[in-house]
Amino acid sequence: MSREILQQNRQVTQIRKNVVNKVLSSLKDLLSKERSHYETFWKEFGATLKEGFPGDVANKEKLQDLALFKSTNTEAWTTLDEYVARMKPEQKEIYFITGDDLKKMSDSPYLEKLREKNYEVLLLADPIDEWVTDSLSEYKGTKLRSVMKENLDLDTDEEKKKKEEEKKSFLERFKPLLESMKEALKDQVKEVQISDRLTETPAVLVGAANDPSAHMQRILSQMGQEYPNSASKRTLEINPKHAVIEKMLSLGSDQQKLWTEVLYSQALLNEGSTIPDPKKFSKQLAELMLKQQ
Repeated sequence: MSREILQQNRQVTQIRKNVVNKVLSSLKDLLSKERSHYETFWKEFGATLKEGFPGDVANKEKLQDLALFKSTNTEAWTTLDEYVARMKPEQKEIYFITGDDLKKMSDSPYLEKLREKNYEVLLLADPIDEWVTDSLSEYKGTKLRSVMKENLDLDTDEEKKKKEEEKKSFLERFKPLLESMKEALKDQVKEVQISDRLTETPAVLVGAANDPSAHMQRILSQMGQEYPNSASKRTLEINPKHAVIEKMLSLGSDQQKLWTEVLYSQALLNEGSTIPDPKKFSKQLAELMLKQQ
């Protein structure tokens, strides 16, 4: 009997369904009753189990209760249910960041304002996590949000009202600089905008909600799949309160272009990407250092 016939057999399908349900039920019991043993299992097979998120839609709700994650809140593993229980009353979403290194992600400039508000962020370091978050848009009514995407809404309505005039002032004051920076990076970015997610870093790159993350693009590139340039462009967000951005207002056009290119390269490094022309970047840094003498 051929494998194709067996795969389409109703009895085989039912057996497979029952086996999967039994395994997931057993794992749920192990998680609730013997957490340390479950965590040992998860370290070895968690990435494999997470392949079920994009591949087994029927069991996604069961899998989301079994998934363990690292986070900025604790060195221990956490479930989504535990994360939600720890959320601040004013917190709107479940926040996460993807990458290759837990330490780099926890120190990332993308987390600056979230650290200020003491919001917990999930640290997703498995390549499969890009597909997990793509298929798991919300958990029990709470949306998941990448901190590396645009429109990160962290302020309460009251905080927004307080900052409304400040934002208008920033937009008016920095408009010429934004236009100058956008012109300098017209082949690299979609837009240059004022950011309210940064407290210490001068600039970061953020993606559109439905665009692949920079980390996803790197994974696909390693698999031989390249995104067109238009799909890989992101928005450069600048911190209007940073001394570097303030200094740029008084620079001439040539110097603004130089500083803009340096900031863009730094933003690439901050998101974990490589710099297209390291030699040029080194020369630009040397030029800026010499001007400080």
